[in-house]
Amino acid sequence: MLTIKLQFLLFNFLVLLNNTPEDYMWKNRIFILSDSQSISETLSPELIAEVNERKLLIYQFDKGDLIWTNDSSKINTDSFLEKLPQPKSNQNQWVLIGLDGGIKDSGNTTPNLTDILNTIDAMPMRQSEIRRKKDGKM
Repeated sequence: MLTIKLQFLLFNFLVLLNNTPEDYMWKNRIFILSDSQSISETLSPELIAEVNERKLLIYQFDKGDLIWTNDSSKINTDSFLEKLPQPKSNQNQWVLIGLDGGIKDSGNTTPNLTDILNTIDAMPMRQSEIRRKKDGKM
């Protein structure tokens, strides 16, 4: 009985060590998508550079399993999946989370990464980053 309780506590402790979306607040923007078609196939070196410049972490899931990410950290999968909008059917789902942790956009269609980057560029905090970079303060 003690062994089962100890295993349970150890499991819960290990789950807590995995990052949740809240752990990235004020550090990274997050793009979570549920789609069986791999987004990594559409990432050119130029697009990867743009993703990195915008501090965007991408997490792609298929049927609840993480299939691709540009983040090397361990994550709490359930906490990321909870952020996705509820599907109306068997549609793709995605959500864009800003630096402040708020949901900035979401949808149930196949997302276009260039559109996501344009959405980020229109955000006030991103505009501030662009101005600081232009002024040489970054």
